[in-house]
Amino acid sequence: MERINNRKKRAEESRRKLLETAVRLFDQRGYDKVTVADICREAGFSVGAFYHYFRSKDQILLERYLPFARQVDSFYQAINHKAREKGRSASERLARYADLFFKYIEEAGPEALKTAFATHIEPGFKFSLPTADMFRPHQELERLIAEGQEEGEIRTDMSSEELARILYRFMVGTLFTWCLVDGSFPLREAGRKCFRLAMEGLQT
Repeated sequence: MERINNRKKRAEESRRKLLETAVRLFDQRGYDKVTVADICREAGFSVGAFYHYFRSKDQILLERYLPFARQVDSFYQAINHKAREKGRSASERLARYADLFFKYIEEAGPEALKTAFATHIEPGFKFSLPTADMFRPHQELERLIAEGQEEGEIRTDMSSEELARILYRFMVGTLFTWCLVDGSFPLREAGRKCFRLAMEGLQT
C-alpha cells in the first residue's frame, strides 16, 4: 500500500511539474510558439511521459482555465438577479450590471482574465468552451437595453443589439487594457468611468 501511495504521489508531482512548466512557457513565449518537446525539455521529462499525463498541449490551457471557468455560470446568475432589483431604472440596472461584472473580474485577477482571452485568440487552441465563455454579457446587455428603450430611457434610433455591441466593446476594451498592465489600476473604478461615458451616448 505504501509503495502504491508513493508511486501515486510521484505521478502527481510529475504531472504538476509538467503543467507548471507549460504554463510558464506559454506566458513567456506565447501558446502557439511552445511545443510539447519544449515543455518536456524544460521540465526534464520525455515526450512519452507528457502524453502519459496529457492528451495534448491544448489540455494544458484548458486545465489552467477551468478553475476560473467553473465560477462563470453562478456569476452571471448572481449579477443578473442583483441588476434587476425592484425600483431600479433601466439606466441603473445597466450600471449595476456593468459594475458587478467589473467587480467580479477584478476579484478573479488579471492572470485568470489573460487565460480567458488566450483560449479565444490563440491560433493553436482547438477546444470549444461554450459553457466557459466569459464574454456572454453582450446578451444580457441587449435585454437590459431593450427594456430601457421600451421604458423611454434609452435611444431608439439604433437597435438594442447594436447598442449592446458598442457597450460590450467598451467593457472588453477596458478589460484588455487592464490585462496589458497586469492589473496595475483599479478595474472596477475604471469600468465605472468608462460606463458613465458610454451611457451618455445611450440615453435619450
